Amino acid sequence: MLLLGITLLLGAIDLLRLPFSSVDLAARNWVDLIKASGCLALVWLACSFVLYRLNRDFSRMAQVIRGVAERVRAFAALVGAFLPLSMSISVFMYLSSATDKPLTDAELAMIDEALGFNWLNFLIAVNESAFFSTVLLVAYHSLAFQVPLVLFWHAMQRSEHYAIEFIALFGISATISLALMSVIPAAGAYTYFDPGPADFSNFTAQAGMWHYSVLSALRSGMPFELVLTEVNGLVTFPSFHTTLGILVVYSLRHSALWIPVGMLNLLMIIGTLPEGGHYLIDVIAGMMVAATSILAVRTYSARLAHFDRQRNPLAVGAGIEETNLIGDTTTAFPDARR
Repeated sequence: MLLLGITLLLGAIDLLRLPFSSVDLAARNWVDLIKASGCLALVWLACSFVLYRLNRDFSRMAQVIRGVAERVRAFAALVGAFLPLSMSISVFMYLSSATDKPLTDAELAMIDEALGFNWLNFLIAVNESAFFSTVLLVAYHSLAFQVPLVLFWHAMQRSEHYAIEFIALFGISATISLALMSVIPAAGAYTYFDPGPADFSNFTAQAGMWHYSVLSALRSGMPFELVLTEVNGLVTFPSFHTTLGILVVYSLRHSALWIPVGMLNLLMIIGTLPEGGHYLIDVIAGMMVAATSILAVRTYSARLAHFDRQRNPLAVGAGIEETNLIGDTTTAFPDARR
């Protein structure tokens, strides 16, 4: 029930805040939601129908088709669980950004200085190598593809419990990040240091600034129509790229992918500084958010497993492998534990 609880909590907070905010949800959001939900439902039902028809067919071809249908259905169910959570998070992020609280960029830059880190000097130094800059740039933007790939990987491997764990971690870490962002609003290192074009010539033209026009519009207090398919990341402190990069690797910890993905995301985290425009303290805070979220989910899972063992001493398994984070997974994933 953890995942469901996070989604409902964020959704309820969004509904309570919307009437008092300059942010308004565009009508097309509901159309897009219906389309997406309808497509996922059709895929799930189609796969269920295939499995029903082949239930008593034990031929080799039928087994192959059943395996594909089971995995595709699992992926549709996982995306269906992720979709409402991500929507609630996006609305919360925009509502929290629509504030006139003073930006804290100067304070964040001072913390970096106290840590012995000069963001502008780092940017200029990294930009001197076109190759390294390109590597960091590609690694940074790869994160957008990693989340759906994690869900797809676990669906194909029939390890849906790890996908559910990942979605729960995503929800908890996003909630923590949004709470911190609400208290410590910032625009990013590019707005504070204002580097010249030559200083980041090997990065994208809008490096660290693609969100700034949206952030400025939200902070102006003028009416803002939010289209969820056009959402920009607005969180500077803490670095959610850092948090999510760690969570992706953690979710793949029992697969052969964790080493190459870990190396990729190490570069991605470095790339949050020059391409993402994050301060070093943002990255450190993002690491702490990831660690806190993992600890929270592991603690919840252990306690739930302990409760299950007390209720049924013959139950086998402990920890996340047999722990239910969203309720009865046998409904959406009836074949998950074969």
